[in-house]
Amino acid sequence: CSSDLIRAFRSDRAYVKVFRDRMTLENLEVGGRPYEVLPVKPFTTRRLLVGQFDVAEHYLQQGLKRLGENAWLKPGPELILQPMEMTDGGLSQVEERVIMDMAYGAGAKRVLLWVGGELSRQEALNKLEAL
Repeated sequence: CSSDLIRAFRSDRAYVKVFRDRMTLENLEVGGRPYEVLPVKPFTTRRLLVGQFDVAEHYLQQGLKRLGENAWLKPGPELILQPMEMTDGGLSQVEERVIMDMAYGAGAKRVLLWVGGELSRQEALNKLEAL
């Protein structure tokens, strides 16, 4: 079926929530329970949610590989990244840049940084569609 062929080459879409020293990834295409990425090394510092860039990027990359484990010809995923902690007063330009660069470095094709209330699966899909 042509829709199966199109789906086979379309990017995965995921909602990534970043917490202190952990992330959850939810595949927005197939639904299901989000899975948690728990790094062996911490990536949060006292002042920054993503203070150890290389560590955070590595573990996000591992999570994205798991997300698209059946994808050998698919482009990188489209992501919504949401910092869930340490956002009082908003994010600085440096913090925004770190999170965006982490996502692109981990293999994302398109990224939306979301700072606000937690999104439902449909809200997240709608935001990605609007990119």
